[in-house]
Amino acid sequence: MERPRIMAEEAGPGTEAEWDRLIDECANGVLYQKSAFLAHYAHKAERVVRLLFRSGGRSLGLLAGGIVPSAGRRELAAPFSASFGGISHTPGLSLGEAVALVDELIRAAGRYGVQSIRLAQPPSIYSTETDDRLDFALLHAGFTPATADLTLYLSGGNRTTRSSVVRNVKRAENNGLEFRETDDAAAVWDLLHRWKESRKLPLSVSRGDLAALKAAFPDHIRAFLTLSGNRPIGAMVLYQLNRRTALAFAWDEDEDYRSSRPNDFMLTRVINVALTGGTACLDLGTVTLQGEPVWGVTRFKENFGPRGALRKTYVLVLPKA
Repeated sequence: MERPRIMAEEAGPGTEAEWDRLIDECANGVLYQKSAFLAHYAHKAERVVRLLFRSGGRSLGLLAGGIVPSAGRRELAAPFSASFGGISHTPGLSLGEAVALVDELIRAAGRYGVQSIRLAQPPSIYSTETDDRLDFALLHAGFTPATADLTLYLSGGNRTTRSSVVRNVKRAENNGLEFRETDDAAAVWDLLHRWKESRKLPLSVSRGDLAALKAAFPDHIRAFLTLSGNRPIGAMVLYQLNRRTALAFAWDEDEDYRSSRPNDFMLTRVINVALTGGTACLDLGTVTLQGEPVWGVTRFKENFGPRGALRKTYVLVLPKA
């Protein structure tokens, strides 16, 4: 069988609207690949690279990445400032198209003078179809799995929330806790930063970045508060990364009010907001760090009856010219 001829072309200035439309048409496109997101973080890369893969005038996929230093090499990383992104493709990509697309990516990377390619693919829950042909094509081309972390997610199907969560939510309601959405992302960041800093936990977005992203994507980045009276005691940021799946990006609670169970209360409310609003899956985030389980986080998230999906990263070191 003859492989289809696929050409990679770089999306230039003035193509942002078309680029964003193509991301929405992909089976597994995510907000991290959108033009405004890439532009906001462009300072973190030597060069932002937006590649379109076409065959006979038909778009088959895209890559949103950047050229960055890595282990003494110049690397084409996709994404270069997010958890995942990698290659997004149109629905129904054939095996021949997947293999040809990856081969063309390798040729294109060589033209940028990089020594390696790193792809963090969206977990399967961000795709409208269950299909591993692109993963096979990456392995077939010599990419090696660099890391595989586990994320836990909820869907609208049958799931069993543990009785302890039900009791904790009831306690929170009896204590008069209230749940509210807010447009003040900066104020939510201030709360999260203060609470996490007190326990020496990182917050992977800056105050200015979160405020700017909320302004750029007002319907996709949402912020929530849990209140005791007028006092915020819990906060959460939710990213709607595509039509199918939202990510519970960051949340925390005021330790002084932990006995009121604001985290259980707040996450239960966010689950309801997400899964009754047309979203198929709510990604609760990873429970591993560089492949090792973080047991405290795992136990908390498993109280809500989730399933698991892998976040896979592939790396290819290019041969020397």
